[in-house]
Amino acid sequence: MAATPGTKPSPNLQLWRVESGQMEQEFLQKKQQDWCPQWTCDEAICSLNVNNEILFFENNKFDTSATKLHLQKLVNYALAVKRTAQPHYVAVHIPGTKGQPSSVRIFKYGQFSDATSAVANKSFYKAEKADLTWNNKGSAVLIQTSTESSAASYYGEQGLHYVDINGQSCLVPRAKDGPVYDTAWSPNSESFCVVYGTMPAKATLYNVKCEVIFDFGTGPRNCLYFNPHGNLLCLAGFGNLRGNVEIWDLKAKKLLTNPQAPDTTHLAWGPDGQHFATATTTPRLRVSNGYRLWHYSGLELSKWACGEGEELYELLWKPAADGLYPCPSVNITSDQRSAAAKQQEKPAAYVPPALRNKQPQQQQPQQLVQKPRYREEYEPPSNMKPSTAQGGQQPPMSKAALKNKKKRESKARKKEQGEGGEEDKDEDVADGVAQMKV
Repeated sequence: MAATPGTKPSPNLQLWRVESGQMEQEFLQKKQQDWCPQWTCDEAICSLNVNNEILFFENNKFDTSATKLHLQKLVNYALAVKRTAQPHYVAVHIPGTKGQPSSVRIFKYGQFSDATSAVANKSFYKAEKADLTWNNKGSAVLIQTSTESSAASYYGEQGLHYVDINGQSCLVPRAKDGPVYDTAWSPNSESFCVVYGTMPAKATLYNVKCEVIFDFGTGPRNCLYFNPHGNLLCLAGFGNLRGNVEIWDLKAKKLLTNPQAPDTTHLAWGPDGQHFATATTTPRLRVSNGYRLWHYSGLELSKWACGEGEELYELLWKPAADGLYPCPSVNITSDQRSAAAKQQEKPAAYVPPALRNKQPQQQQPQQLVQKPRYREEYEPPSNMKPSTAQGGQQPPMSKAALKNKKKRESKARKKEQGEGGEEDKDEDVADGVAQMKV
């Protein structure tokens, strides 16, 4: 409810203790985004962003803040959800103004004397917004930057950067131009995965040095989910995509199964690391609300649909203590594989009653029609690409790569032979005409 003129607005953020059901403290929060409090994993520290200040409360005592971090034009922050002992770290984002670059600074908890006390600092342009994602160890953070619009795209431009608490930082290399759809850290904090690029989108697994561990190729996907043990990865295409789901064995670097879950708006792995649930929720979709329970083999175990007039808002697994479920060995039996394949079979086409008893007529051979080519061909995963070292053929180069290769070769010839004469130009023209014919 809006406050009347001349009166002080009432607090709209309340913190409650679950054990006793009593309200601990209440605050006035004016921000519509990045207003939610953040706790460390052990709940020893709680943080809250209020008017360019991050207030820190210790041991859930909210009467007075234990310390605070004040920075001009601070927009959002991320407190490292560390699963080990202190020290804790916090990353803050300060957007750039008047031609100045944006920056993300990492501070060690308790050392907030001034901006120069930051243990790491990363500056970059084209960053109106920045999403900060810590790994479980609290040792490194991924920074996904974005702009509302750009000269190249109406939907803006995205970038991805890596920073750790030792001050090391770099731009995460991407093998394909286009937006960054999703990023996620592996639970072991030693690697992370990114889905990016124009459709069909690429997915790549990196180590903490931002070196490529494995390339999953391209496909209709825009989100990714690690299971709690980090040995299985789900790549999926939801939203404006048709619900393609890929389950990968990260140890063997192998695609296990590829079920379809249309109209999915939410996916969540179970705490055992073997089962996951997909759900259709409102308000994203107000029809066909319900959920399905799956095994990682692609076998659908059960499903539930809302009744008439009912809606499903959210789906959550019951939390489990760490170590309750051991890491499962990846093994799909032939029965599970055949049952999953049978579930994914398309129903037979409808045949009118008058034609059901007739003998099928022999179809005349049809001329082969060339299928329309995609805007960009699909790329296989790393372990399916031919290797020239093993005698395989080099994969065909794209037009842009071929053009850049010819430029490099031409530049090298000119260095060897001076500026080059008419013969070199004639050779380049002839090569270009030959390539166009091919």
